[in-house]
Amino acid sequence: MLLWEEGGPSLRYLFSGKFYTEEEWSHPRRVIDSYEVLYVQSGEVYLEEEGAPYTLGVQQGFLLRPGCVHGGWKTSRGKTAFYWAHFSVSDFTALRLQPGFFAPPEPHRLSAGFRRLLHVANAVNYPAYAADAAMASLLAELYAVQRRDGAPGMRLVCDTAEWVRINSGRKLSVAMVADQAGYHPDYLCAVFRRETGKSLKRYINEERMKVAKNRLLTTELSVKELAGELGWENENAFIHYFTYHEGISPAHYRNLYFHTHMNNR
Repeated sequence: MLLWEEGGPSLRYLFSGKFYTEEEWSHPRRVIDSYEVLYVQSGEVYLEEEGAPYTLGVQQGFLLRPGCVHGGWKTSRGKTAFYWAHFSVSDFTALRLQPGFFAPPEPHRLSAGFRRLLHVANAVNYPAYAADAAMASLLAELYAVQRRDGAPGMRLVCDTAEWVRINSGRKLSVAMVADQAGYHPDYLCAVFRRETGKSLKRYINEERMKVAKNRLLTTELSVKELAGELGWENENAFIHYFTYHEGISPAHYRNLYFHTHMNNR
């Protein structure tokens, strides 16, 4: 099964697993014809690619390229465990991934991605394309890791976006967000737009809308009370913004989805 055949690269999951040993071990020297993602869970893996040595510790990994000589340059001792997964893709550049070493700031996300991939790939009740989708999801997490670490300003944007998300249940402004980040509003807005393609003000309002929709379905607050709690100028401003972006008024949204929400709890 291939993903993204129309208008993008075709991605195929090949095979995966989790290696574990308590004995001395060294990665075999070889050349592979697919891409491989390796992610260490315990111990250290001493990996060499095209003559360049790397030491991979816990929660560190490596994206190996096909056609390159790689192997172990030193023996691992003690408990050694790592996830591995092979995939092929018609156009690697379209994935916007960087081969080589990586160390995710939120390691649990990649670990969860590997566990999901192994579960889906080995279960009998999933369709064939499910493993491709799980592989694509894992690579998307890796892309997020590399973008955060490599792109100028991306760490600032990620930290800002996380702060906005956590605080989106109260009144927020661009000035407030910039103040907590320690940057001039004009600079922060410029960096945010450059890295995300959207304005910081728009992102703030999108996060506030998520909270608003949740509160409409989980509380009995009136629309006026909700508008005040979330920091909108007044009830009419909130209704206008909500209706413009959702196509229906807050009251209509509550009437339309409240019972569905309650039945799904």
